[in-house]
Amino acid sequence: MAFVICAFAVFLGSCKGTSPAGGCAGVRPPTLLYPQPGATGIADGHLTLFFGYPRNPDTAFGKPRLNSHGSAPILGGPYSTPSPGPMPPGTASPPPGDQVFVSAIPTYAPTTTYTVLLPNVCGPSNAGSFSTL
Repeated sequence: MAFVICAFAVFLGSCKGTSPAGGCAGVRPPTLLYPQPGATGIADGHLTLFFGYPRNPDTAFGKPRLNSHGSAPILGGPYSTPSPGPMPPGTASPPPGDQVFVSAIPTYAPTTTYTVLLPNVCGPSNAGSFSTL
């Protein structure tokens, strides 16, 4: 189904192939701010992913999915604005013009490397990977 939608969009000229991140060209995925791509030793008891995006990512992307080798994907919660207060240590600054959005992860495994995928109509965008303690 997603292929048909993207093929139709290519026909209309609004989806001219794919970007390196895997989404439609011209539609950049949200930036993973925490954990930063490549981070290791993440040990948060209740992991929350932080993203930078100009508007709520729900308008263009589905809930984030954490994939790890040999395990079922973990679906993140809906995007929301974070509670006031400091962001976790090691959080990247959002790109200029972006707001910060969060998605709570219900459970995750220790000593595991996860890839964060952001589904959209033209396929998943890879936001980056991180490893837990």
